[in-house]
Amino acid sequence: MWQRLDGRGSLATAVQQVVQGALGDLVPPEKRVVEKRVSSHTGALSRARTRLPLEAAEAVCDQVFATLIQSAQAHGDLLSRLFLVDGSSMLLPHTPALEKAYPPGGNQHGEAHWPVIRVLTAHHWSSGLAVRPCLGADVWGRSGE
Repeated sequence: MWQRLDGRGSLATAVQQVVQGALGDLVPPEKRVVEKRVSSHTGALSRARTRLPLEAAEAVCDQVFATLIQSAQAHGDLLSRLFLVDGSSMLLPHTPALEKAYPPGGNQHGEAHWPVIRVLTAHHWSSGLAVRPCLGADVWGRSGE
């Protein structure tokens, strides 16, 4: 998160903040943090974040959004309560698992080859904050249904 909030956006800068102790209580008191032996190399962190459970990342995103939106809506006018809803679709690789989860779309000529995922998100009108997107199958694009 710090990498995105910093503005310079580099992983090395984010790691350096942890190494220097600049994030204070935001970093859990793990053994290397307490002993001030956090490595400044980015490889281990890059590998670790790929193993981060999706549920943990979603919970953090939801908490950050809730905190920021509460602050943005504090003045209570109409614009602070408006959201712009935006949707899109994406073609996915043709694999059995993805085809089962996201059935291929279709039209009057039949079913398509590629699985299709629909993405829908809401953006807070006055701040631009985005709610975590909803993902789903293309339930209306199937022919004959």
